[in-house]
Amino acid sequence: MTAFFFCGDMHGYYYGQHEIAEAFRKMDNLYAVKGNHDKIAIDIAYGNDNAKRYFAQYGHSYAMLDETALEYVSELPEVLEIELETKKIAIIHGTFENVLNGRMYPKDPLVCKEEYMKYDYVFCGHTHFRDIRRTGNTTIINPGSLGQQRDGRGFGYAYVDTDAGDVRFFNVSYDMSELERDIKNYDPDNKKLIDILHRGE
Repeated sequence: MTAFFFCGDMHGYYYGQHEIAEAFRKMDNLYAVKGNHDKIAIDIAYGNDNAKRYFAQYGHSYAMLDETALEYVSELPEVLEIELETKKIAIIHGTFENVLNGRMYPKDPLVCKEEYMKYDYVFCGHTHFRDIRRTGNTTIINPGSLGQQRDGRGFGYAYVDTDAGDVRFFNVSYDMSELERDIKNYDPDNKKLIDILHRGE
């Protein structure tokens, strides 16, 4: 069985959440959780936070929140536990210590080790740094990022063969000119949004 795992953050920084939500709704065997930026978007939409405080750091995508995307991420869990072909799997955005905002970089020690060891595989995101580590019979994987790489290794994803126990990382490339035009239109003063796109080139 082929399955797809999304470790959160449809919202934040860049644009097009409506299109992403529509694509996700059409995907078979997609398992997804919300991320910290999705939670921020939900809080802004329901009046529990103010978008202006995020503009300087994350850009104006929070000024263009889409009802379809918000509905989609609002329904996503913060922690997802599933069993696929005898493998027990957990999907989180951050860490088990802090599922939305916890950061575990490749050289960081593993906190809450017992929580991870309940599963055969744990998939996490948030740092945008590719990582694979094993503790006991548990494999912990951060696939990096398809939308905003930060480790200089390119845009990419992880492919996992649970039968063989094989984990491989793949890079993708795409034309960023349209996104760059959007950044210049919506966030011309935020140099960070452009700089991150070109890390590792």
